[in-house]
Amino acid sequence: MQPGVYSEVGWGLKTTALDGSNRVDYAYDNSFVWIQNAVLPGNPSARASFDYTVKVGGLLESDNALISQSFVAINTSGLVIHMEPTFTVVYQFERQDQWPQQ
Repeated sequence: MQPGVYSEVGWGLKTTALDGSNRVDYAYDNSFVWIQNAVLPGNPSARASFDYTVKVGGLLESDNALISQSFVAINTSGLVIHMEPTFTVVYQFERQDQWPQQ
């Protein structure tokens, strides 16, 4: 990879709700996990640790769909970027009548 070129890469888990946030301008309320990195001349690979653990809570939309989204953006390298997101999801089912009141 030549100096001055790079590629932004990322992966996340999100719901089918619309992107964006009602609280902040730099995040998405529909994302449970979001990891971003860059592939640079001095760092030609971007790898999250296999021991990377995220414990998050959240609710899916009524369609019960969980989206695994990987992306490559601003790729000035001209190279094909290979990605293999691997993850484990543990489901915890709860009775709706036991949810905290909002």
